[in-house]
Amino acid sequence: MPPRKIVEPQRLYRQIAGQLRTLINQGKFVAGSRLPSERDLVKQLEVSRPSVREALKVRSLPLQQNRLSAKMSQPCAGPSTR
Repeated sequence: MPPRKIVEPQRLYRQIAGQLRTLINQGKFVAGSRLPSERDLVKQLEVSRPSVREALKVRSLPLQQNRLSAKMSQPCAGPSTR
């Protein structure tokens, strides 16, 4: 009887990070540009926002040679006080 392979389930955020990597490699996101917002990625990938957020954290650590910014759009600072 051949030895059994142990299959470890992959966490959802890692699957999402893999999907993002694939989309980047396929040219769906332009190198040097920002990724879509978390809200847009949630709609596009049909997953929860916390999972997308965690995937972006994991994805932003090793930026690889693509140098695609994983930063989200920065919120407005609000009215200035002069």
